[in-house]
Amino acid sequence: MRDDFDPIEAMSEYSIFDADRIHDELENDRIDIALLLAATMAETGLRCELIDYLGISRSNFDELCGNATLGYYVDKCNEKDIIDKQYRENFKILSKKRNNLAHDIGYRDKIVQDNKEAKEVKSVIEDCCEWFESRPPYPR
Repeated sequence: MRDDFDPIEAMSEYSIFDADRIHDELENDRIDIALLLAATMAETGLRCELIDYLGISRSNFDELCGNATLGYYVDKCNEKDIIDKQYRENFKILSKKRNNLAHDIGYRDKIVQDNKEAKEVKSVIEDCCEWFESRPPYPR
């Protein structure tokens, strides 16, 4: 990835992964879409948080961490106290739910049909979005 490329700026430029879009999807009961958007926003945002924390360039970060996943970024941000304690478990759950949606062909149906599961996923998404909305905007 180029050092001058800022994924957060690109996301906000196209309004694909902003919190308002995620909230719109939740209001329209498209929890599966909201989950994918929130997980993508989390993966990109937490990656940027780690880069800022470490104070290294994006290319050096790529050499150090390779092609990491959301779960990796959540774990590292939790280790470094980047994510506030009250949100840490929800980011872990977000990563697990995203993995379920991506790898378990029946999980989308479960979100749609199981009211309890839908409420849990929605709550996790809302909490993760709340944390992102509390952060200073990029670029910093």
